[in-house]
Order: sequence, then C-alpha cells, then structure tokens
Amino acid sequence: MLTPLATLLLLTPQAESRIPSDETKLTFGQIEQKKYETFSQLKRFTGRYVLATLPEEGVGERQEVFLTLGESGRKSQITLNGRLLLESARSTKNRWLVSYTDRQYVFEELDEKTLAIAPFVPLRVQTGSINFRVDESGMRFGSDPEPTVLSRTDETLDSRKVTKIVAKADNASTRGIVDVVQWFDQGTWIVRRFEITVTAQGKQRLKIVGTLQDANFKSEISDSAFNLPALANGFQRVRP
Repeated sequence: MLTPLATLLLLTPQAESRIPSDETKLTFGQIEQKKYETFSQLKRFTGRYVLATLPEEGVGERQEVFLTLGESGRKSQITLNGRLLLESARSTKNRWLVSYTDRQYVFEELDEKTLAIAPFVPLRVQTGSINFRVDESGMRFGSDPEPTVLSRTDETLDSRKVTKIVAKADNASTRGIVDVVQWFDQGTWIVRRFEITVTAQGKQRLKIVGTLQDANFKSEISDSAFNLPALANGFQRVRP
C-alpha cells in the first residue's frame, strides 16, 4: 500500500504572507491555519526541509522533503538517509505517486482549468498523541491536547530576522509533554526552522529538528516539472 512517508504519528505520552499586528496573539491551531494558507498561496517556490530525528535510543535518521510549488502543479520528493523513498505530484493534467520502496505507482489523468487547493483542515490526532507532517503544505503539526502558545519573540537566526514562537502541550494524565518551537521568517508564516521535543515521565523520548534550505520564492517552474518520471522495469501500477 502506498502511504505518505512524511507523516510521523507518535502514540506516546507568490508572495510571502505578512503577519498583521492583530495576529500576534493567535492560538496554536490558528497559527497552523495561517501556515497552511501561506503555503497554499505559493506559486513559484522551490526548496527543501531537512529533518533530523533523534530517538531516545538507537540511531537517528535524516529525512529531506524537496518541494516544487508552481502555478499549475505541486510536487514533493522524500528521501531517508539519502535514499529516495517517495515522490508525488498533482497538476491540472494529472496526479501521481511513486513508492520507490514498494516499486509501485499510482497515476490518474485530470483535465482541470486551475489547480484546486483544499481548504484547511487540522491534522487528525488520536487522543493523547501527536501527528507531524512535512509535505506540499509545509510543516504541519497537531497534538492532543493542543499546545498552548507561551511566547513570541523577534531574534536573529543565521543572520536572518525571524520570529520565534514557543508552545507546549502538557498531558497531565500521561505525564507527557510536547514542546514545539518554530522560527518564522520575520513578518511571514514561512517556517524557517522548528524543533519538536517529546518528553514522557521526565525523560526525553524523541526530538525532531527541521530547517528550510535552498528556499527560492521566485523560481521559474515549467509544467513538465509535474510529469510522471520515467520508471525502470518492475514498477507495478496500482489503481487509485
């Protein structure tokens, strides 16, 4: 079965959108909506999110999510420790998904005048868990309970002016704590860096650090960027 590998579910306890002054006291859920709407408006964007996952035990992983967001289509590619795992795209002409691990692909032809963007819907979250995703909609996060925004400060990150927003979810019944820190390009809802830390019973269980790299908001993107890539023999087509 083909599944988006950029989703992490933990069951343990062409312009950048400017932030008006009346949006400085938004809740965590409202910030998630602003992030989604900002990425939905990008029409000439290329870049990649680089994620380091650091578990309590064992070896960490490095994941990269390459994004191409154009007027006529949106594409993402996911690698794990340098190996291409998943690639997907949708455009006015078609939508497809390729799993290089399973050697399967889905392809469907379309005939649309404009690229449809779905309205914002919060990520589905099971009770007492978190759901984390990086895809064509940018970096998204959900938690039960929902994190509370603790602070918002302007600072400098790698010589870039950013706004740092700190939030925390504290589950008293499970003694689980999730800390979410996000650095936005100042005056925008573009996440430049983020850190997610999961703590249970006083011990850090997991930490995820992500950074946006090679971001270009004025890329020249052709329609061919969203075509299904040529696949070697042995790939099986799966009907949607």
